[in-house]
Amino acid sequence: MAHIDEAARERLETDLVGWLTTVARDGTPQSSPVAFLWDGEHVLMWSEPEAPKVANLVENHRCSFHLNSDEHGLGVVSIEGTVHLPPDGPRWNEVPAVTEKYAEVFSLVWHMDLDDTADQFRQQIVLTPNRIRAW
Repeated sequence: MAHIDEAARERLETDLVGWLTTVARDGTPQSSPVAFLWDGEHVLMWSEPEAPKVANLVENHRCSFHLNSDEHGLGVVSIEGTVHLPPDGPRWNEVPAVTEKYAEVFSLVWHMDLDDTADQFRQQIVLTPNRIRAW
């Protein structure tokens, strides 16, 4: 895996939302905001199983993921890689690092219940980076 500088690693650990870009069957790129967890080697995300991004990933396992840059175009973190869609992956409320990262924002900002949404967003997406760009 590519080297990740400390600033990029910190952003991957603390940012709450990133952008997952998949490719539809007709070749159209589709970018979706996603909550995520960086486990040091993979970007872990969860989705509704019927979501277009999951259908796209079933057809084409290659995708990209990036974080928002700052207002000056700096702080870029962009990852290209392949995904695995575990059929029996853990729900996000079963992963302590996810509940620790998101419990407060789910309830106070997004007004969502972590346990209820775990039933809805039950398809785990595991992105393995092939290339990481950061500046």
